[in-house]
Amino acid sequence: ELFGFLAAYSTLVFVVASLLYPAEFAHDMDFEAYYYKNQRWFFGLLFVSYAIDIPETYWKSVAHLRDVPTPYVVFLPTLLVIVGTAALSRSRKVQASLCVISLILQLAYVNLSALQRIVAH
Repeated sequence: ELFGFLAAYSTLVFVVASLLYPAEFAHDMDFEAYYYKNQRWFFGLLFVSYAIDIPETYWKSVAHLRDVPTPYVVFLPTLLVIVGTAALSRSRKVQASLCVISLILQLAYVNLSALQRIVAH
């Protein structure tokens, strides 16, 4: 079961990456047009990949493999809202803003989670 879960999750992440940047493309490909053509698929599958992280993190916590960092409770739902909004918005300004917000959120989460581990030990 665990192998199947990990294989499915890895495949999902690969598909998400492939939607963002295809393995083969024409020399004069319009990446912006390609992005907006696949935007809903990309963010929809990214949403699913983030949502799958919830039971995975819970299982790790129950198995005492890793504690759930306190910031996770705010981080993941916020990230899901950002990704959901990005899937629905076609505005370039909204897309750019969400990208910056997502980057700041992820950097803050990594730093807060690392700080929590340092203080806990």
